[in-house]
Amino acid sequence: MKTTLDIDEPTLVAARRYAASRGISVDEAISYLTRFAIDVEDDPVVRARHRGFPMMEPRPGHKVTHQMVEEALDEIDY
Repeated sequence: MKTTLDIDEPTLVAARRYAASRGISVDEAISYLTRFAIDVEDDPVVRARHRGFPMMEPRPGHKVTHQMVEEALDEIDY
């Protein structure tokens, strides 16, 4: 579907960068990122918020360490 959107410059730059890093069009990048944001909002696990950021509900007895965060970040394909 074609439509016209007013997107601020920093957002468009970020979408272009995201698209280029994945070899997809800006249209596809914006569609994917929008769908992802909607899915996150609908996910009860991450619905909780802290200062506007989605937060996962804690699991009793499960600790997240700095090392675990670093390892997870290493696995992300930016």
